[in-house]
Amino acid sequence: MLEAQKQQHLRTLRRNINRAVTSLKEDVAVVCHSGWAYGSVRSHPWLDGGGLGTISAPEGAEWFLLLPPPDANEHRGWLDRLPSELVAAAEFFWPGPFVVRIKLATGTKEAPSFVKMRVACPWHPLMKELLARHGPLFWQPLTAQQTLHLEQGNDVLDQDGQRFRVLLWPDKEATVSPTLLDVSSRPWRLMKQGFIEFDELKARIAEPIVLSEDRAFPSRGVRKYVPEGKTIIVEAGDMTLLPEAIQSLRSQVPADSFVRIYLDEQIAHNHFPDDREVRVYGELSDPERVRRRLQAMLERQNRRFGKRILLIGVVGLDAAGESFRADLEKLSDGWLKVEPGKELRLDGV
Repeated sequence: MLEAQKQQHLRTLRRNINRAVTSLKEDVAVVCHSGWAYGSVRSHPWLDGGGLGTISAPEGAEWFLLLPPPDANEHRGWLDRLPSELVAAAEFFWPGPFVVRIKLATGTKEAPSFVKMRVACPWHPLMKELLARHGPLFWQPLTAQQTLHLEQGNDVLDQDGQRFRVLLWPDKEATVSPTLLDVSSRPWRLMKQGFIEFDELKARIAEPIVLSEDRAFPSRGVRKYVPEGKTIIVEAGDMTLLPEAIQSLRSQVPADSFVRIYLDEQIAHNHFPDDREVRVYGELSDPERVRRRLQAMLERQNRRFGKRILLIGVVGLDAAGESFRADLEKLSDGWLKVEPGKELRLDGV
C-alpha cells in the first residue's frame, strides 16, 4: 500500500481513533488488527509507570506487550529493558513481524519478582497510530469465534458479555506471520520462523540461538516407531509424592506392554535402586545435561520393538527449566500432575 493511501485512510478514521484512545483511557478494551491477527488491546497502570512495580499475568495466559513505533518517546525506554544482545535486532526489525518472549524483573529490590511476556512493535498502520497516540498496550488475540463474528460484521463480546470498541482498516487485512524468538531462558530458542528467516535474525544477534527442533526431542518420537507406544510426563511439585505415583502408574501398564521409567538420580537411587526398568537421567538442577541424556536414551529406546509405555518423572520444574518443559511437552503424549489425594490414570492420557 502506498504511503499516501495509508495517510488518507488514517485521516478518514481520525474520529474513530480519537474515540478508541478515549476508551482505552477509560479502561475499555479496543479490538484492532496487529498485523498478524485481530486482538483486543487495553491499558494498564503498570504500563503507565514504565513497567515499574509488580504485575501478574492473566489467569491461563501470558501478557503480549505492544510497543509504540520507534519515533515515540516510550519506545526507547522499553527497548533498553531488553537483553543488550537483542537490541540491535529489535532496532532493525521493529516495527515489523518480529516477536520476542522475554523475562522482565518486576517488584522491588526487597521483594523481586519476574514476569514473562511477548513483546512486539506492530507494523499495521492503524495499530501503529493507536500506540503512537496512547503509548504501550497489552494485547490478547481474539478467539476463533470472536474473529468470525467480527468478519461477519457482528458485535464482538468479551468474557463478561460486553461489546468491544472495534477499529477496522478500510482494506482487506493481509496477515503476515511473525517470527518468534524466546530469550526468557538460555539457550535462546527460535520457536517459530515467520516472515523473518533464521539467517536474517542470526546475523544481527551475537547470542547463540538454537532452532526449536535443535537439542530438542522429536514430536511423538515413540509413535514414529511403535504406534501403540506412549510417552507420559509425570510431574510432582514435591519429591516425596513422585515414587508412589510412579508405582501406581506402573501397575496400570498392560501385561503385554513394556514399561521404561526415567527418573532423576536421587529418586532412582533412593527408591528404585535395583529396578531394571528404571533409567537415571541425572539431576534436574542441570536441565541442559538432562536434555542430552534423555534424548540419547530415548533414541536407543526407539530401536526396540513391542508396545511401550515410557514414564518420565520430573520434580519442580522452575523458571530455569522453561525451555526443557517446552521440549517435554512436545515429546509427550500426555502430562500428569501429581497432587496429594489425586488418583492418576494411564487410560486418561
